[in-house]
Amino acid sequence: MSQILSVSGVTGLDGVSPVYEPDARWTTWSLKEIYTGVAGAKRFVPKVHDYVVDPDTDVWRKVLSIDPTTMIARLGLIERVDSGEFTEADKLLGKGPGSPSDTYRVYLDKSVMPHTLAVDARVLIPGSDPVKARIFKGSDLAGTQEVISAFYDQSGTLLGQDIPLELAALHQIDNRTVKTVPVCYTTADLPNGEVVTLIATSDAGHVVYKRQLMVENTEFIRSTSIGTKYITGVKLESPFLSKSDPNLVQYPINVPLSGLNLMGVVSYSDGTSLRMPVDGTKFTMFGWEGYVATVVGQKFPLQLRYNMSADEQAYTGVTVDGKAIMKAFKATTLKAEGAYTVKLFGYPVWIDAANGYRIEWFLYNLDRNVVYRVTPWVNINSNSAVFDPTAYGIRQHLVVSVNLNDVNGSYKSYNHIQTIDFVLAAPGTARETNWTVTFDPNQNPVFGEGNHAKTTFVNANLMTVRLDAGATTKEQWLERLYSRSRPLVDSDRELVAPTPDFFSITVGSRDIEFPISQWNAELMLDQALPNNSTMFVKFFRRTADGDLHLAVAGVPVYQQN
Repeated sequence: MSQILSVSGVTGLDGVSPVYEPDARWTTWSLKEIYTGVAGAKRFVPKVHDYVVDPDTDVWRKVLSIDPTTMIARLGLIERVDSGEFTEADKLLGKGPGSPSDTYRVYLDKSVMPHTLAVDARVLIPGSDPVKARIFKGSDLAGTQEVISAFYDQSGTLLGQDIPLELAALHQIDNRTVKTVPVCYTTADLPNGEVVTLIATSDAGHVVYKRQLMVENTEFIRSTSIGTKYITGVKLESPFLSKSDPNLVQYPINVPLSGLNLMGVVSYSDGTSLRMPVDGTKFTMFGWEGYVATVVGQKFPLQLRYNMSADEQAYTGVTVDGKAIMKAFKATTLKAEGAYTVKLFGYPVWIDAANGYRIEWFLYNLDRNVVYRVTPWVNINSNSAVFDPTAYGIRQHLVVSVNLNDVNGSYKSYNHIQTIDFVLAAPGTARETNWTVTFDPNQNPVFGEGNHAKTTFVNANLMTVRLDAGATTKEQWLERLYSRSRPLVDSDRELVAPTPDFFSITVGSRDIEFPISQWNAELMLDQALPNNSTMFVKFFRRTADGDLHLAVAGVPVYQQN
C-alpha cells in the first residue's frame, strides 16, 4: 500500500494542502481532480508519467514534471503516432478513431477573394524546428506540385506562399514548441474531398513535418448562418506599443496601468474590424498582476485574451474550450523624464539556525555614479507578504519601498517601489545552493544557483578567497554573478548593460578592488569574513571620467578550514 502524504508547506487558495502519493501505481486522473494551485481540498498531486484527461473536452495529457516548489504538474498533450497520409478508405470514412468527422480537413471559403484557407485547429505541429508551412495541391510531391497557399499582411499585400506558424493556445499548458497553422489564403478553386498536402519546414528550408488534408468548402455554412463572423486575428493598439515590434508594450516608469490606454482590435475575414478597451470584459490582459514598473529595462511576458461572442468563430489561437483567443505579448519598462531611475538589489544574509536569514539591501541608479547600502530605510509594503526568515523551499514575493530622501537629502521625497522574489533553499550552513533571488518577473535562470565563495582562514589579518564557483570561463562567471543580477540598462543608448572590467569585495567598511581578469584567481583579503556569511561583490567599469557602478552580487561564504 502506498504512502499518502499531505504536501507540507504547499496550500491552495482555500488554505488546504493537496494529497500526494509518490509511491502509488501509475494511473489516470480527471483534470478536475489534480492540484492546479487554486483549491487544495479534495485535490491530488499526480506523478510524473501519469495521464490526465479533461472530461469536458476528452483531451488527454501526460504529466511531464512536478514543480518541486509549488507541486503543480506540467502537462503535455498525448498525440497518436500518425503518418499524416490518407488511404482510400480514409477519404470515404474518415481518419483515426471516432466518427467520420474526425478526418483532418482544410476549410475553404470561396465567398471572399482571395479565398480563405483554414487548416483544422486539431493539426498541432510539435517541435522547435518548424517555423513556416506551405500547402500543395494533391498528394504527389515529386517536384512538380502546385503551391496553393498564400499569405497577406493586414493591408492586403502579398508576402509570399509561406505561412508563419504560431504557438498553439493550450489550456493550462506552458507551450513553447507546439504550433498551429494560422488562416491563409488561396486563389485555387478546390472541390470538396480534394486532397492537399501540408508541409512544415525549418528556417533552413528542411521539411520537418508533412500531413495530408481533405478540402471542405464552407461557403454553404456561411449562407445558412449568415450572422456568424470569422475572426482572422486580434491585436493591440496603444500609444506605448513599440514602432518596430507590434507585440511589445513599452511601459514608462511609474505610469499607472490605466494610463496605457490599451485597446484590443478584432479583425474579421470580411475586412471589418472592431475596437474595444482592454478592461477585463471582452479583452483581458494577463501578466500585470503584482508587477510594479519601477525598474528600467525590466521585461515580463503578457497574454491577451479575447472572449468570443456566440456568433464568432476562429480557427487559430483558440483555447481548448473554444471560447476565447489568446495571443502572447511582452512588456518592458522605459525611463521617463523627471523620474528617478534606481534599482534595489537585495540578498539574504545568514544569522543562525534560530533566526534564519535577514536581507541586506543596496541602491543603484542609472547615472551609475554612486552606490548606497540602504538596509535601514527599506520597508515591506502593507500589500506585501512579510518576509519569513526560516521558510525554506517557498517562493516569497515581496513588494518593498524606499524613500530616496531618507537615503540622501539631495533627493526629493520620492518613494521607489519594487517587487522581488526570494527562495531560501537551505540554511546558511549547507554546502549547496543556499538561496535564490528573482529580480524580474519570470526570470530564468534566477540569481544564486550554485554561487558561493570558498575562503581559507590564514590569520586575523589574512584570508584567501576563490570566487569562480565552478565556472570554467570568465563569460560564464559574469553571466552567473553579474548578468543574472539584472543591472540597470539605459534603453535610449544600450541594448545591454556595460561589461564590467573591475570588481570589488566589501570587507567591513572598505571595498578591495580587483581587475576582472582575476575572477578565478586566489585573492588575498586583509581581514577575515565570517563563515556562512554573505560576501558582496560590486561590479564597475573604469573610465577616464570616473567609475561606472553597475551592480552588486551577494555570494554565500564557504570557509574551507
